Amino acid sequence: AAIQVSLDALDDAAREAIVRASVFGLSVWDQGLAAFGVNDPAAALKKLIAAEMLVEHQQSRFTNSREYLFKHALVRDVAYTSAGEELRKQLHSVAARWLDSMGEDAATVAQHFDLGGEHEEAAHHWEVAARRALATNALREAVTMADRALTFASDKPTAFQRALLLDEAYSRLDARSSERDSAIRAM
Repeated sequence: AAIQVSLDALDDAAREAIVRASVFGLSVWDQGLAAFGVNDPAAALKKLIAAEMLVEHQQSRFTNSREYLFKHALVRDVAYTSAGEELRKQLHSVAARWLDSMGEDAATVAQHFDLGGEHEEAAHHWEVAARRALATNALREAVTMADRALTFASDKPTAFQRALLLDEAYSRLDARSSERDSAIRAM
């Protein structure tokens, strides 16, 4: 309640900016706010820093963009829930496209597409993320991501490729999978 009072005390532009910023998570970028259509992101971010809701990060993950962090996760959570469900969906789709254009990790982009209701677009990024997870032996994550990619395959050839990816992830996760294959053939 105290955080909501602080958000309500902001002027309309700053309140709109923090609600939109919350869609990114705990980090936000001035160029990301511009992609959301926030007029004069620099002024809004300055007000949010003065209100002690955000702090500027020394380095940004993305070139030509300044990165800011929510001072507390609860501030982000309250700002996020104050946006309506439909607005959040729209903003997650915009965030996914912007993050993808900036070269963000495929899993993060996929998650935003999923939250934006664009599951087929998300599935493509889940597949990319699953392949990367397999390459780095993050096998449990690969299974989860490959399964998500398979769920929203748009055609049979894509579904088959994603099923193979999921099978490979499961096989590598279970060290005895080769023994199971031998036992099945023997029967």
